[in-house]
Amino acid sequence: MQHVRALMESRSMQTRIPDQSLIAGNLPGANYAVAARGDEYAFFYSPNGLPIHAVLGKINGSHIKASWYNPRNGEYSAIGIFANSGISPFIPPTSGRGEDWVLVLDSVQ
Repeated sequence: MQHVRALMESRSMQTRIPDQSLIAGNLPGANYAVAARGDEYAFFYSPNGLPIHAVLGKINGSHIKASWYNPRNGEYSAIGIFANSGISPFIPPTSGRGEDWVLVLDSVQ
């Protein structure tokens, strides 16, 4: 939990809101992903390392920098920079029971 707390505190909490509209085609039950965003970033929690279909264009900026955050050890894995529009699938580095990941999108101007 210390790594999750570190992630949550790494971005401004002043404008953070839960926003499930960031996820296209969410799964039910134990695979249900959750999302939250601020003006300049978005977090997507994948409980079993399943792909996230992110609805882009809901945070500021023409582009976003995407990375996976490992809540088990606090490490980031860079994915790349993408246009901030449309729906984009993001596949975690690992999947399965206990392989949760957080997709982090940061605004790039």
